[in-house]
Amino acid sequence: MIDHKKTYFIDQINSAASQSRANTKVGAILVDGESGEIISTGYNKLPDLYDQEIIRYMTMEGKKKFVIHAEENLLEKINPSLFKDKYMIVMVNLFPCSNCAKIILRHPYIKELYAPPIKVINNNWLDVQLESLELLKNHLVVHFLEV
Repeated sequence: MIDHKKTYFIDQINSAASQSRANTKVGAILVDGESGEIISTGYNKLPDLYDQEIIRYMTMEGKKKFVIHAEENLLEKINPSLFKDKYMIVMVNLFPCSNCAKIILRHPYIKELYAPPIKVINNNWLDVQLESLELLKNHLVVHFLEV
């Protein structure tokens, strides 16, 4: 199913990411694993009460405190009780951090993750991604996908 619609899903991830005002644009989609329907989209952003344009000028410390990650944005829009018996898939254009991995794992109906291979931005980010991979691979199927 994913292979059949891979280009479409990648386009939808990138479309979601394009809504972000951040320099690093992250997008995510939640896909029904049976029907192939996109249930939700998310992107990294500030909480709604902030002017989204200021994200570009924030320090890294400010971003860590305030930015809502794409995976969190994606999952806060849905009612989890509607999906308890479903087989759902999360697809993202940047490998999730360990906090986002924990958020994903709170949703037991999510059975697969499609994400780009882990990339070395700096040693700290590499450690965060490796920790995330360790958390995720023990609970769901992780696929690496070039986005």
